[in-house]
Amino acid sequence: MTVRGTPDLAARLRRDLADRLARTGCLRDPAWRKAVESVAREPFLGSAIARATEYGDRWEVARREEMTGDEWLELVYRDETWVTQVDGVLVEEARGLACGAPTSSSTMPGLVVRMLEAARISDGEKVLEIGTGTGYSTALMCHRLGDGAVTSVEYDRVVAGACSRRTRRRRVHAHARGR
Repeated sequence: MTVRGTPDLAARLRRDLADRLARTGCLRDPAWRKAVESVAREPFLGSAIARATEYGDRWEVARREEMTGDEWLELVYRDETWVTQVDGVLVEEARGLACGAPTSSSTMPGLVVRMLEAARISDGEKVLEIGTGTGYSTALMCHRLGDGAVTSVEYDRVVAGACSRRTRRRRVHAHARGR
């Protein structure tokens, strides 16, 4: 899934994100920095994300097709958590406002890399991730450690299916268990 925008904008936004995360102390390890600069976040978000409104259970849906490619990419590379599922319904399938509790999201990249660095994951190790979600953090780990070193399990079949469809060419596979 390619997002049209200014050539090389996504690469520049990934570098800018890595710079911001480094300045705030979230990103210190050069290997994780290389992963942030290399792994595109936009394929993992699908065609829509949800933003909080002043009402706790209502979410404004931002759709890729309603923005220019540049606007979408600028949104994608903010250090923010984007809700991708509300009450079991993927945000991209919602009409109007999404109402309910968030049930899946793409966690803010700064928090993701802080957790990865805090876990002291390093080259040559194997990782079992519980809760694949969109697959972005899985892709960061696969970039750093290699595809064969990361296993990720997602309980929610809808989320796992969406991740699998979005990342088919990126060797990130979500395995659904349970409902």
